[in-house]
Amino acid sequence: MVKDMKRKVLIAIDHKWRDLPGYVYIGELLKNKGFEVEYCRNGLESFYIQGFKPNIIIINHLYDKARQRYFNKVANWGVKVVILPTEGIPTLEKFREFAAGVDNDLSCISLHFLWNQPMLEMTDKNTTIERNKLKVVGVPRFDFYKNPLKSTLT
Repeated sequence: MVKDMKRKVLIAIDHKWRDLPGYVYIGELLKNKGFEVEYCRNGLESFYIQGFKPNIIIINHLYDKARQRYFNKVANWGVKVVILPTEGIPTLEKFREFAAGVDNDLSCISLHFLWNQPMLEMTDKNTTIERNKLKVVGVPRFDFYKNPLKSTLT
């Protein structure tokens, strides 16, 4: 479905306005690297995947069982599925386990960004994602509340 195409990235954005700056910033960085980038509303990915035909899709989580089945199909079409988490309360133990893959099928994930080293350890323990596909990047949403990115909000 996606062979012989330019490098295309679809970024699915949650409805919360506070996720928008980080995802648009990432999109702009990718455009500067030669990628073609489209944005869609979280939950509407299937419409964009059919039309835009991305090589990579960035989503913020994969908790819902139906979405897990859908993104397994997407990965089988050759689309790389990347998780960049933008939310969650990392101090809640049960949520951490859930976000780290407990009772979730994350087998379609090509790359999983994580908040911190403890989340990396938990995700490594609870999923079949290869360790080299787990990367600690912090909490992207909050990067825009401090310098130097704070100035981009205005």
